[in-house]
Amino acid sequence: MCSSAFQKKEIQVVEDRITALIGKRGQLERVVFATQGERARRGGFVASQLLQASPFGEELGCQMNAMGGIVTDPFGRTTVPGVYAAGDALMAVLHQLIIAAAGGSWAAAGVNTDLTEREFL
Repeated sequence: MCSSAFQKKEIQVVEDRITALIGKRGQLERVVFATQGERARRGGFVASQLLQASPFGEELGCQMNAMGGIVTDPFGRTTVPGVYAAGDALMAVLHQLIIAAAGGSWAAAGVNTDLTEREFL
């Protein structure tokens, strides 16, 4: 939604670094901004930015996607032979434990398939 749509609904958009959230018992009362002072508030919206905790994918030479995750095929194979990835390392849209576990299962199937083919084919 663009800022003009917010303006039509009288929703103020503040683009500044938040230095503190002030409140009591989990209830927001004020937001303190780096350059725009502080404002009384009862709620708000923020956009999060997900970042990889470690650069190991890049260090291994894997292709990375636009979100900073490791590119894989459906079986967890990366662009580096013998390197597999799953879960949050992929930086997929949905960050849920069950999806990460399923990705690990698919990657395990990829490893198993590749080892079996190497040994028996």
